[in-house]
Amino acid sequence: AALIYSIFSIFVQKYILRQWCTLCLLVQVTMIVQAGIIFSSAKMLTFTPSDFKQFAMAIVIFLIPSVFWYFIRQFLVNRNAIKSGQHPLLGARSLANFRKQKGKLKIEPLEGDIVYETPNLPIATSKKDAPWRVVIGIAPSCEHCGDFLENMLALIEQDKLPVHLKIRFVIIGFDDTQESINEKAVIEAIMSLANSTENGEGHAFAIQKLRSWYQDFNGKDLAGWLATFRPIEDFELNLAGAFMADNTFWMQEQNVEETPAVFIEEHRIEPQDSVYAPEVLRKLCAVK
Repeated sequence: AALIYSIFSIFVQKYILRQWCTLCLLVQVTMIVQAGIIFSSAKMLTFTPSDFKQFAMAIVIFLIPSVFWYFIRQFLVNRNAIKSGQHPLLGARSLANFRKQKGKLKIEPLEGDIVYETPNLPIATSKKDAPWRVVIGIAPSCEHCGDFLENMLALIEQDKLPVHLKIRFVIIGFDDTQESINEKAVIEAIMSLANSTENGEGHAFAIQKLRSWYQDFNGKDLAGWLATFRPIEDFELNLAGAFMADNTFWMQEQNVEETPAVFIEEHRIEPQDSVYAPEVLRKLCAVK
């Protein structure tokens, strides 16, 4: 087994890591020489019960550092990634986990989702070719959420990455402040526009208005923003209220307490790491 692993390690250094390790090579050459000595003597290949006992003990001894390595490996990978300036989310192991779980997890659809995806995507014949499903939770009063939304939309509009994006709204601690009132009014209006079929309205139109809220009205001038589109009907506001209740249930279920909340194939990315989400998707789409 040691001989097989030694040969495999040489293969990894040459073709995967593309970097030689002098100490590793010294150990591997030693193992190959030892294997040659053993195989040169047929007598030494004859096992006795005592030999099998020693072999079993050797396996146990081998497993002890293997188990220890399993638990500390990810810690070392993360530490080295941070030290080298690369976030752990962008590491090969993290990206491999994303790809492994693609399409296996179930994202519950909400009627109030604002959906936007890369246009003219070819019909996927397998989960591997399907667009990446992304859910983001944003707050209308959060300037950072506006910037984050632009970065995510750039994946669809500029980079043309195969992304199926769902936008959900997060209201944390609603009260009688003007900020909370604005948030509720913006969410009601966006959901009403997204689910309307009047005069070219719909999801793309709603996203355009949401971007305008962040960029043109700084997430504050509610009256000025509302004046840029038609009045929202009462029945639409009532329907939007039901959608908001679904959003609230989703927030509680997922324990969303900060924004932006980001899920890629239901893998949750913490708010402090959300800035890396677009780059994660770019790397995921780079390898076919």
